[in-house]
Amino acid sequence: MLVACGGKSPKPAPIENTEKPTADESSQPGKGKTIQRMATGGVIELSGDRGEAMEQAAHEMSAHCGADAYTIIQEGEEAIGASQTAWRVHYECNK
Repeated sequence: MLVACGGKSPKPAPIENTEKPTADESSQPGKGKTIQRMATGGVIELSGDRGEAMEQAAHEMSAHCGADAYTIIQEGEEAIGASQTAWRVHYECNK
């Protein structure tokens, strides 16, 4: 038997970037490029130095959602074609 308790589920903690950039990535300037943007969030592709690129992505997410009003829901390498991958950050605006 299931019993509803009427409370809200706790919000999941944001995902943090734990993977280190490759030597090729860290030697290039970082860049965050908006791939998709919706009213509720979006996707940003990072290239070059991941630290610099993430700073730029954070600026883009804050500009879209408001200062610190976003949650990163997914981050990692994604296939972008037959034989390529890219590091992408998916985020949601906090409402």
